[in-house]
Amino acid sequence: MKKILFALMCLFPLALFADGVELPKAPKCWTVPAVFTADEEVTFYYDLTDVGFQEGVDLYLWAWQPTEPDAGHGGNSSDFAKLEYVGNNIYKKTMVPTQYFNSDVSKFEDDAKQLRNLADKHEGDPFYRYGLQQTNTRYDPSAIEEDLSNDPIKAGDYGMANLRFILSNLDHWIGDEDGGKRKAELYNEILQQAMRYVRNVFVNVPGIYLYQTSEKSGLPRYKVVPKDQQKASAQWLLRQARTFATLGNDTLERKLPYGANKPFKILARDVQSFAMMANAKLAISYYLDSTSYSPLEYMEDVYADVFGKTIAGNEHLSTADLSMQRLYVDLLQSGVADMKQAPNVHNLHADSVQPNLSMHPLRSVCAHQSCSLYACFPTTDGQTDNAATAFLNFGNAYGEPEPLWGTTVNRTSEFQLYYAQKLHKLLLSCIPKVTSPDLKAHYMLLEKRLKSYLK
Repeated sequence: MKKILFALMCLFPLALFADGVELPKAPKCWTVPAVFTADEEVTFYYDLTDVGFQEGVDLYLWAWQPTEPDAGHGGNSSDFAKLEYVGNNIYKKTMVPTQYFNSDVSKFEDDAKQLRNLADKHEGDPFYRYGLQQTNTRYDPSAIEEDLSNDPIKAGDYGMANLRFILSNLDHWIGDEDGGKRKAELYNEILQQAMRYVRNVFVNVPGIYLYQTSEKSGLPRYKVVPKDQQKASAQWLLRQARTFATLGNDTLERKLPYGANKPFKILARDVQSFAMMANAKLAISYYLDSTSYSPLEYMEDVYADVFGKTIAGNEHLSTADLSMQRLYVDLLQSGVADMKQAPNVHNLHADSVQPNLSMHPLRSVCAHQSCSLYACFPTTDGQTDNAATAFLNFGNAYGEPEPLWGTTVNRTSEFQLYYAQKLHKLLLSCIPKVTSPDLKAHYMLLEKRLKSYLK
């Protein structure tokens, strides 16, 4: 136990600071010896080549351990925590852990044992469930900020209704004594809050519940959000895509310094993008659970919604309808461009539409070799690829989910090519029948753009 605990010490509790600023990217690290006990001398090595700091800058080691001596703060870090610069962007720190932390081996063992017993005792109890911090990439809709509900759709409905009520009364509740500065600040915060509700539901579409558990518990490490909830979340986003712009208060905006920009109308395009861009992450969740919401089902639902009136021959398209159709064609472009480079296009409606991949088995975190703070993953050339990680590791040293290896399971470009062709045929068939000159021009422009993509 001692050897495992301290072999992983270089990967988990330690962080590096330069002039009091936390490093923006995790350095590669290793120890000599590779395996050691708490009362043995060990040297930690840190390779900062890919971090981005100036070579040779002073670095300090902060471990966040209760028994660690005061390492200082900010630019006033203590000398004992300073790392020795070796050269070539490599730093080292030599220590005996028990001496550095002023604690004997039993203390480390006791702390670990108590935490393990607590975790084992409450295994499977949702009250004690630990959710990983998700910052750059989000997979788990149940572990995000402001997650006060097990139903993000209902929470979003309540939240949007509250914001509409606030916006309708904000001009009466808040005066203009300060020139409207406070009112403008609140208006912006309401705008940002509305976007948070949208983003929270977006995570639910390709959502994967992540569970930090032990192997002996028998509990799954992950579970994809139920299909009906995924589909309902996608439909909710499509509804918001059409109504988000209406949240803005035109009367109030005329009084605000930036109101002429119509901020809710501007961000409505982002909401429309959220409603149509879940394909890539759905490829991951669908790979993990083939009974979940598939990318193809999602794209069919989006297509049917965005062009539903066009398919039905209804010429009464709203401003939001027109905007979403234009954006839909924009989003198709990149996928079509990628697919034009591919030698073969698979039949998306075949019964066996599955990712063509060869997945590696799970890999454990490397404590015996030089590697970054991610799961080591052998590539075809035998090198470690930190960007491509095994599917079930879910979580690195800083509590964030691992970047999942989605390259080989993402068939989005194939789907986009299919729907570009499908839409092109629809437009060619409906253009001669349209009576409205404006709508005809709209469809003709979409058709010409699609034709240029497919040429």
